[in-house]
Amino acid sequence: MKSIILVTGIILFNILFVWNCSDDDIGQTQDCKNKLIQHFEMQAYQNEEIGCRSFISLIEFENEYYAYLDNYCADFESYTLVSCDGNTLCTTKEQNCFEII
Repeated sequence: MKSIILVTGIILFNILFVWNCSDDDIGQTQDCKNKLIQHFEMQAYQNEEIGCRSFISLIEFENEYYAYLDNYCADFESYTLVSCDGNTLCTTKEQNCFEII
């Protein structure tokens, strides 16, 4: 009897866990990416070679999204942390910049 209750509990837990991981999270991420692509006047990634073009690195912290521009070919002196709306939050030259998030 205990094993039936345990198995039922595990199945119920898995169903609730999967149900909790909704498409809303994906929608928020994609919405943020789209806003940043427009703000920086970039093109969406289409599985092509990035090469030395700059790209957006997205960070999630406590259900809030932040981003900075990165580039594989350039060593930036500092990075600018921005919100999804493209508003500058800080630069890494500032002390404790990434501690904001």
